[in-house]
Amino acid sequence: MKTEKIIRTNPLFQRYPALEGRIPWIALGRFPVSVHKLEKLGKHVGASNLWIKREDSSGELYGGNKIRKLEFTLAEARSRNKEFILTFGGSGSNHVLATTIYAKSLGMKTVAILVPQPPTFHVSRNLRAYAHYGTQVLYLEDSLKLPKLLAQYPKRNLPKTYILPPGGSNVTGTLGFVNCAFEIYDQAQKGIMPMPKYIWLAAGTGGTVAGLLLGAKLCGLDAKIMAVRVTQSNMVNEQIVAMMVNKTSKFLTSIDPSVPEVSIEPYEVEMLKGFLGPGYGHVTPEAKEAIELVEDLEGIDAEGTYTAKAIAAMIRNVPYDPDAPMLYLHTYNSVNIFDDIPDDVDLSVLPEPLQKIAAGEV
Repeated sequence: MKTEKIIRTNPLFQRYPALEGRIPWIALGRFPVSVHKLEKLGKHVGASNLWIKREDSSGELYGGNKIRKLEFTLAEARSRNKEFILTFGGSGSNHVLATTIYAKSLGMKTVAILVPQPPTFHVSRNLRAYAHYGTQVLYLEDSLKLPKLLAQYPKRNLPKTYILPPGGSNVTGTLGFVNCAFEIYDQAQKGIMPMPKYIWLAAGTGGTVAGLLLGAKLCGLDAKIMAVRVTQSNMVNEQIVAMMVNKTSKFLTSIDPSVPEVSIEPYEVEMLKGFLGPGYGHVTPEAKEAIELVEDLEGIDAEGTYTAKAIAAMIRNVPYDPDAPMLYLHTYNSVNIFDDIPDDVDLSVLPEPLQKIAAGEV
C-alpha cells in the first residue's frame, strides 16, 4: 500500500522555521480538517454556539486523531532506519490500527502488544482489520507477564525497532496536536468559526491533550481544554499531561531557542472524571445515549470508548455556560476501510483468545 505524496505545510514549521529539517515529519493526513456548527445537537442540548472539528476525516487511508501524531512518530522511526514499530493498546485499539496502516504505507511493519477490553462489535471489527493489514499481535492477558512477553521479541529485531507508547503519546507524537492548536487558532482568526472558549475531547493517554495545551500557550489560543478521562487514572491524569507539556516544550526550545519555553502545573490541566464507567472500553448509559443522539441529529458516528464519553461530558456541562463558543474534537475514524476486508480473512494469525472475538462469537 502506497500513500500518494501530499504537498502540505506544517504549522509548527511555519511559525518556527528553524525547526524544519531538524524534527522529522512526513505529510500523511489531509489538513486542516474542517469545522462546522452542530446546529441540531446544539439546539437539542441548549448550546447556542456548538462546533465540531472533524478529526475523523484527517486521512485518506484512515482517519482520527492518531494521524497528526504519526506524521511525527513514523517520520522519526524512518529517519532512524527502523523497520518495525512496536506499540501497545487495548484489543480494539484504533491507535494500533492507524499505526499499522500508515506504517505499512511507508514500508514498516507493526507489532502490537494488546491487553483485554470488553468484546464489542468495534473490537471485533478492528481485530479483523489487524489480521487483514498484517499487524503482528501479541496478547497480554496478565500485565505482570509483560517482561516475559517482551523477552520473546526477537533480539535480532530490536535494533530495527521503534518503540511507540500507547496512543502514540510521546514527545514526538505530542507535536501533532501542537499543530492542531495552531490550526484551530488560524481557523478562528479567519472567521471560519468563533474563537472557542472550551475545547472538548477524550483523554486516553494524554498526548492529544498535552499538544493542545502547549500549542494553545504558544499561539495565544485562550480556550479551556476540557479533557474527559476515558482510561484509568494510572494511564492519564493531570500530572502525566503536565509532564508531557513541559517535556515537549523543553524539546522544542532545545532545538530552537526562539520557541518560548512553557511550563505548567498539574492544577492547570482540566481533567473531567466520572465518565469512564466500570473501566476502559465499557460503554456507559450516557455514552450510549450520546452515540444515538449524534447519529440521529447530525449523522455522525461516535463510539463508546472515547468519543461518546467526551460528548456525554460536554452535554452534561452545557448548562453552566450555554452561550459560550464550544468546540468538540471528533477523534474517531470515519474512513470506511472495513468493506474492503474479506469475510474469509485469515483470523488464525491472531492469538487464539482473540480469534473468537474477531469472528463475532463472543
